[in-house]
Amino acid sequence: MGNKRMRKLLSITMSMVMACSLTTGCGKLLTRGGGADSDDTSVSDSTTKDSEVNLSETNSIESKEVPKSDGTSDSSDNTPILLLHTDSDYAVNSKNNPAIHVNYNYLTLDKEYAQSHEALDKALESANEEILALESECFDQAKEDLSGSDDYTFDANYYTFFRRADGKYLSLINECCTFGTFDFDYYSFIAHSYYVESGKEIELSDIVADEDAFYTILSEKVKAVVDDDLYIYMGEYSNKDAEDFVKEIKDSLEDGTCSFTLDPQGVTFWFDSNVFSPMCASATVLFCEDADNTIFNEEFSKDIPDEWVMQMPTGDRTYFDANGDGEENSVIASVTYGFNTGGEYEYLYVSGFHLAYEEDSKSYSPEYEGSAGDYNFFLYHKGDKNLIIEDHDEFGYGEMSCYILEDGKIKDGDGINAGLAYSWDNAEDSEDIAPVFLPVNMNKVLVIEEVGGEEGESIACYLSVSEDGKLTLTEIDEDGDEDSEEADNKGGKSEDKEVDVAWAGEAVYYNDQILFRQYSSDAYRYNALWGELSNSDMQYIKGNLCTFDPNAPENGIKTICEDDGFGDMYLIDGQYIYSQKETGYSNNSSDMRRVYKTSLPDGEQEEICTGAIEGFSPDGKHFTVYNYTLDPYTHNFYIFKAGDVDVDHASYQTEKTTIYLTMDNDNAYLMEKEDDDKYIILQINNEGDIYRLAECDFSDMAEYGTVYPEYTKKGYVDNGKLHLQFDFYEGTGHFYYASAKVTVPICEDEGSFDDVLYEAEIEDFSADEDPQTLLPDKLEDIAYDYPEQESGSAIANVLQYYKVFDEGIFYTMAQCHREPLDDVGWRESYMLLNCTYYFLPAGAKEASSLFTLFEAPGSRGDLYQYEYYERQPTVYAYARFYADEDGHLVGAFYETVYTGGPETPTETSDVYYMGEFSDDFKFEHPKDDYTIEDFVVEDAKALEDLIRSEYSKEDIIIDDGVFDENGHLVYESDRVFTSDEYVYMCHICFDADGKINYIRPVIME
Repeated sequence: MGNKRMRKLLSITMSMVMACSLTTGCGKLLTRGGGADSDDTSVSDSTTKDSEVNLSETNSIESKEVPKSDGTSDSSDNTPILLLHTDSDYAVNSKNNPAIHVNYNYLTLDKEYAQSHEALDKALESANEEILALESECFDQAKEDLSGSDDYTFDANYYTFFRRADGKYLSLINECCTFGTFDFDYYSFIAHSYYVESGKEIELSDIVADEDAFYTILSEKVKAVVDDDLYIYMGEYSNKDAEDFVKEIKDSLEDGTCSFTLDPQGVTFWFDSNVFSPMCASATVLFCEDADNTIFNEEFSKDIPDEWVMQMPTGDRTYFDANGDGEENSVIASVTYGFNTGGEYEYLYVSGFHLAYEEDSKSYSPEYEGSAGDYNFFLYHKGDKNLIIEDHDEFGYGEMSCYILEDGKIKDGDGINAGLAYSWDNAEDSEDIAPVFLPVNMNKVLVIEEVGGEEGESIACYLSVSEDGKLTLTEIDEDGDEDSEEADNKGGKSEDKEVDVAWAGEAVYYNDQILFRQYSSDAYRYNALWGELSNSDMQYIKGNLCTFDPNAPENGIKTICEDDGFGDMYLIDGQYIYSQKETGYSNNSSDMRRVYKTSLPDGEQEEICTGAIEGFSPDGKHFTVYNYTLDPYTHNFYIFKAGDVDVDHASYQTEKTTIYLTMDNDNAYLMEKEDDDKYIILQINNEGDIYRLAECDFSDMAEYGTVYPEYTKKGYVDNGKLHLQFDFYEGTGHFYYASAKVTVPICEDEGSFDDVLYEAEIEDFSADEDPQTLLPDKLEDIAYDYPEQESGSAIANVLQYYKVFDEGIFYTMAQCHREPLDDVGWRESYMLLNCTYYFLPAGAKEASSLFTLFEAPGSRGDLYQYEYYERQPTVYAYARFYADEDGHLVGAFYETVYTGGPETPTETSDVYYMGEFSDDFKFEHPKDDYTIEDFVVEDAKALEDLIRSEYSKEDIIIDDGVFDENGHLVYESDRVFTSDEYVYMCHICFDADGKINYIRPVIME
């Protein structure tokens, strides 16, 4: 008898639970597969597994040579080599709040193993299709329900576990849990068992010889489980007898609400919720209970392995014979959750796990609340020894622990900083998360060990688990040799390691990708001197956090979540982004910035305080925030603990000009101006103690007048001393002339705030180049491309931001247009036209374009988005046009103008420019009359025809061009528009080379 599936969609079956979710809106599970990706449908797959490490970047082995997870590369070993694939579907409501989250995973065979076991591979593929079809149907129904209400929320998990994996049999169970807000979540199960060699599904009749005897034992066990549950939750027992249970068990097998798995020591039945009670149920008939060897077929009852591994579904009791005495033992491992009620919406998060064995139980939680992902639990049996191996992610790093089950008690074994290894070779092209090898043999498990270091180094190792709970790692070197080392903490948990803040900036490493901030079009100020734009100081439309593969940037970018921050972001623990944003409002302060924390990849945001982040401690545990208040004007610095952001742990307020310098793990360092050219270096520890370390007298640097030292946040602490560098510039031209290196001892003892503790060592020097303008060689020639006045061009390309990575350089370039009305003296102003994000791979000559702020105008034939958008990639201009000797338009001579619309006057600039037409020039204009409903996109010939038809011969606005020997237009530097000349009022846009590639009329209605 197989596992026939005749199940209804969970969202229909669970109408009671769904109704509760509608009214409360709670239920967010932070699992290792959870993820969000904002796209046009607000639905996407997850994109991260925190513990993944790229094996190709370690000093171990190439991915195609990854040893099998059962500890051998010998193909004669018939044990299935299993991989767990993880993903999720996610949707937000119209308010952009998370509403639907469906996690799922499934098992596959290693591709090399599958080649020699095609039948088993096909059988497993069929089982996966069944699971994924149910998940997809569930998710689609939830999306449909979401469309009717913004209060609707829905969470479900489709998690798959192997119950037996050896050379003869493979058995698995998929557990679907739909989370409700009553006492009971809804569970349903799908199970399959296969012969490894043939791939044939194992029927219950293959295992059971005497059905009557089998069902008698099973029904008694099921009734005991159901009675216990009903009495605990409802205070009464079931009113059904054993015969009723036998009938319902058989009926459940037929209608698909019951499944069975072939375990190493017996057969387990899994009953969906609402079969016997609101709770689900499971029960196991052990082979050892067949005293007369008549209930089970001997093929199974006599072939009980002495050593085996079984994955434990979280929250379900696992039954087994612990020491061969024929008695049934039980153990349970369950994930625990916390409930976060802060922020815009409520959600659940993983808070730890709970183990219960016989009469003993223990709870475990990570040091930092909310830092752990979901847990995997494996029951390992060898002889009369039993262990639980637990694997999870914490702070973005793999962690594994061992627990010994002995004499009815739970004892702590070893713990290591390692996680299950993964294999991109076994991933499908559509997958964003590499599958992980499952430990079907605990003698040799392939794992990734986290060894720390500046780059967060990880190495490939074999893990072996001994009977007494010792974990031994064997490093795999380039030659395939193994260097054995037992876990450093023999018999106990590993020490918590510090997690460095490896990356800070507008682009950072994130899960083997580069994560960057993609700004919206109105996030920039309109113009800036020399086109070095800054962010708007008003609240602007949200942008996105996106990723790309630095090893294949040509594959494009992927949106992770929305983001409305600016400036540096700090990636902490591989999972959380700390940054700041503009809000446009103030709470008793003129500072409209807010510090916030974003959880990746789901984008859940928590606002922390007013101000902006100045920096993080190297261990990622503390950060410094600056804000200001008025009346009186006060500078405020606060030190927050990353794991506890409800209150600041130290602060410093002053009315004097003060700047942030740097942090170490225990202190923040500031510099406060005393008077004229004298400054005080301050040290503020995490407990709030304040020390005046030293006075810095820069009066000797005042060669050109009043000195203000400029600091670029490159200070550091080394060997008990604070090392800083300041640069000095002459006048308003910001001309560099000198620098000073400052060294100050730090205070490790109690001191007095009133006393200056030490003398600062100041060494002045003059660098060959301005230290603040040094660029990577590959950017020097392209970073600041301003137009030559004699060319007539107004287009500049200006570097906005860059970050150097091992794989190459990430940078952004703004295309700008001259804006002379905003010049400051001799310093030129430029307005933003467009901005492009690039990645230049190491060793490459050309960069890959990742994203451009504005698409090419004229591509849609619809001007509405440009006429009514906050920002557009064009300039307003009065234009006349140049024609070649054949009378065809080849360029324009134009004057920039300014207008606020039909009700405001047009202001001319009296500054003139020239641009040639590009080869792909587009003219976009109304089709029939001047409305904004029907536009067409044509070429320069259409513009020429329009002009010649609209203007008389005397008033024509087409002039004969003057060309140089290369056929390019010559700029007429003395030319102006006279009062009697007709001009064409239009929008002009430019391509990357500064040529005019688009024109449309200005519509003033």
